[in-house]
Amino acid sequence: MYMTDVDDDENFEIDDSEHVLNLGFYLHRSIMKWQDSLEAAIKLGKIEDGLISRGLSAEMVVGCAKAKGLIHWDIEEIPDHKDKNYDTILKNNKEAEVFKKKLKEFTESINSSVIDENIRTVRIADFKVFEILKCINKAGSKKGRVIV
Repeated sequence: MYMTDVDDDENFEIDDSEHVLNLGFYLHRSIMKWQDSLEAAIKLGKIEDGLISRGLSAEMVVGCAKAKGLIHWDIEEIPDHKDKNYDTILKNNKEAEVFKKKLKEFTESINSSVIDENIRTVRIADFKVFEILKCINKAGSKKGRVIV
C-alpha cells in the first residue's frame, strides 16, 4: 500500500495486492492477532486490556470464519419444499446444534469454575477459536509453508 501524489492525505491507493479481498488472508491475520494479543498485553503489564483485546480478536476470527463459510453455527430456516439448498441447510443446522450443545456445556463448566468475568469471556471466545481451528485442520491440506 502506498500514498499517491495527491493533495488530500486521506486519499490513498491500494496497489498490487493479491490479498485485498482474500478472506483466507484476513482469517489468518485475525488468528495471529488473537494469538498475540494476550502476550503483548502481559509484556506491557496490562492484563485487563489484553483480555479485552483477546476477546475482540476472537470475535474477528469468528466473523471471518463465518464469512468464509468454514463454520455454520446459526440455525437456518428449513424451506417448505426440497430445493438445491435443502440438504445443505439440514447439514449446517446439525453442525449448529452440535456446536451449540458443546458451547453450552463448556460455558456451564467455565461459569462454575472461573470467578473473573473477563477471564470467563475470553475462555469462551478461545473455545470458539479452537473450534474454528479444528475446522481449518480438517479441511486444510497438510502441505505448505508456515506464514508468520
